[in-house]
Amino acid sequence: MRVEHFYTTPATTADQDQIEKVRRTIEQALADGVLSREENDQILSTIYSDGKVTQAECELFRVLQEKIWRGEVSLDD
Repeated sequence: MRVEHFYTTPATTADQDQIEKVRRTIEQALADGVLSREENDQILSTIYSDGKVTQAECELFRVLQEKIWRGEVSLDD
């Protein structure tokens, strides 16, 4: 798996579509304010689905983690 850094080539249309798919998956998972293990697995699966992880996808996941750390999102046991 490749990890692309911010100094690489600009995002393609396919990259933008993938980023939007990750964003929608996260929004759907957080709609009830609780993140289940299955929802987390789905988010990660979506991030890895194209075989590369862009900086934008990493940023979206980092924001999700911060929401959990700050208590804005609960984890479902």
